[in-house]
Amino acid sequence: MDDDEELVRCWVEFDLTGHGPTTAEPGLVSIDGGTLTYRLLHRGIGVTGYDQADCLALIQQLIGDEPLPPLLRIDTDVDVDALGVADEAGVPVWRGIWFPRHNIAGPAK
Repeated sequence: MDDDEELVRCWVEFDLTGHGPTTAEPGLVSIDGGTLTYRLLHRGIGVTGYDQADCLALIQQLIGDEPLPPLLRIDTDVDVDALGVADEAGVPVWRGIWFPRHNIAGPAK
């Protein structure tokens, strides 16, 4: 892909049923944070790529061997300020995962 090629900024949400923290019995506290997939994706994920397929591939790289959960929605050309995550975001104009903040060292190769 050309460095000059247009990028698309996406906000992606997944069905994380079965990935979350286990439910503790009443009166008990659970410190289980759920799967890696849950911890990275439970608030949604912001990613910029060449197209939606590239964005999903970048998310797959982030979570490693765990399969991507079922897709709930993928919105393109999102306004980061309107999402309410701008203060916690990386750089949404660079190719890569910008929420949670993973691309602060530069664009993904």
